[in-house]
Amino acid sequence: MRILIDECIDWRLRRYFSETVEVATVKEMGWSGIKNGQLLRLAEQHFDVVLTADKNLPKQHDVTQMKIALVIIIARDNRLQSHVQLIANIESTAHTARKGQVSWVKILIVNSFFLTLR
Repeated sequence: MRILIDECIDWRLRRYFSETVEVATVKEMGWSGIKNGQLLRLAEQHFDVVLTADKNLPKQHDVTQMKIALVIIIARDNRLQSHVQLIANIESTAHTARKGQVSWVKILIVNSFFLTLR
């Protein structure tokens, strides 16, 4: 499985994926600054999943007709450490995501306890 990490996510998150996953960033691909629609079209030629924190992306683009899955992280903030806490769920969700599907990985804060939801 190949995952593309969007620009809105810290590129260092790629270090936390297991060895069974190929991960690249938008910057590594030379796609920095490309608008979301074009980025998704490029990504579907090279990747299985786009990982983003842009929760508006599915409202702006019809992913259902694309040959790529979209996994969206919803965390308490967009810091690397917040996303690292979700890495097991991110990877699991990416493995089960289907082309044209939008999946969400969320963290829920309840009285200082963190629960990850998918």
